[in-house]
Amino acid sequence: MALWRGNLGAGIDLHKKYQWLYGEEAEQPGDIYLLYVSTQSTPVGACGLVPRRFMVPGRVVKAAVLSDLVVDKQHRTLFPAMLLQKSVVEDGGRRYDLIYGFPNANAKPLFRRLGYMPLGRMVRFTRIVNAKQKLKARFHTSIAAVLAPIANLVLAVDFLLKKRQGLECVKFNWNDANIELWPMSRIHQAAVHGLRDSLFLHHRYAKNPSENYELMGIFGPKNLFEGYAVVHTSQDVMHVDDLFVNQDKTAVALLALIREAKKRTVTSMHVEMLETPQQLIFSKSAGLLARENREIYYFTAGDAPLRNILSGSEAWFLTAADEDQ
Repeated sequence: MALWRGNLGAGIDLHKKYQWLYGEEAEQPGDIYLLYVSTQSTPVGACGLVPRRFMVPGRVVKAAVLSDLVVDKQHRTLFPAMLLQKSVVEDGGRRYDLIYGFPNANAKPLFRRLGYMPLGRMVRFTRIVNAKQKLKARFHTSIAAVLAPIANLVLAVDFLLKKRQGLECVKFNWNDANIELWPMSRIHQAAVHGLRDSLFLHHRYAKNPSENYELMGIFGPKNLFEGYAVVHTSQDVMHVDDLFVNQDKTAVALLALIREAKKRTVTSMHVEMLETPQQLIFSKSAGLLARENREIYYFTAGDAPLRNILSGSEAWFLTAADEDQ
């Protein structure tokens, strides 16, 4: 925690974070690898592996996401970082079928040297739902006041033209949702995706110390369960942290979430997903635009069939739920 302090950003209760991911409150306690130098007794670096369960065709595999990588400033040279990450990938590779992470630009060459493979990009897709605040930030108040009704009318017409099959979002209380009774097995997503069940959702979101997350059930005609979304609101933005529906219902589910965002006092809706040809089509159909992105790398020491399944991003489904925070 002393290493984390000052390296993982402000506003985080580090003790609660530790208990949530690695301590007594963890569903599957993660591992922390510590880097030492011979001249001092306290560690100078740390890296976590947080366990996840992933579905691949025909089986569940043990996976882990790289988390909370920190190295003291005076030791941020190639060799200490290489030593720490080499230990993680060698030990973790023996115990997990899949390890994945989101390295920054400086770390990508190191990841490649250690045997990680590039998977693709996590892209933030966004749609404006109320143009007033956006226009205020760019134009004089009087001009924004004139343009805002016109822009919002254009957005409303565009939304109505895109609305096809109606899905509805229903907010649930985490303690009363009976998630374990939701028919998750009926949802058909990409071949490789993180296991979604009540244990995962309760730990990842209901117990998450960093935000207050809302659970939205997604229902179709005759109250038929079609999936769920997890959202939180921050700085006039509704963030969709997870969206799990049948792959062919992604676009209409996004439209249902846009309708939910329009009911709130937010300016826009954001959702982060792995970029695949299908996701680009779905997001465009719902009127979302691609913004910034981050690359994903993965490592596997598994058998040849597993390596073949994991080799293309088209076979994967990832959202912000699959990240380390």
